[in-house]
Amino acid sequence: MLGHEVSGYLRENLPVNLNNQLKSKNKNINLHNCNSIITETFVETNNRLLSGDVVDTTFSGSTCVSVVYTPEKIISANVGDSRAVLGKFVNGGIYLIINKNIILTSLNL
Repeated sequence: MLGHEVSGYLRENLPVNLNNQLKSKNKNINLHNCNSIITETFVETNNRLLSGDVVDTTFSGSTCVSVVYTPEKIISANVGDSRAVLGKFVNGGIYLIINKNIILTSLNL
């Protein structure tokens, strides 16, 4: 099984691809097109991975959690069964989990 190679490819390429897409649209990013940019980046990266030129994905895969943090928003995107958990410290150090499991977009790749 080559799951570690799939994960390695995603670890090295997905952040770079997402950063490049966000930079190219720097002045025109809003919540709606940020979701589109993230989705497009995930799909393009997935397509490159599935092309077979990078690693054999026949019996391997990966999950992914990405977080884009801006002064106004925190946007979390996931593929597979991994999820991000957002929390904050309140009342002198009690950790409160903010349970906002909102599905913005669902794709079947």
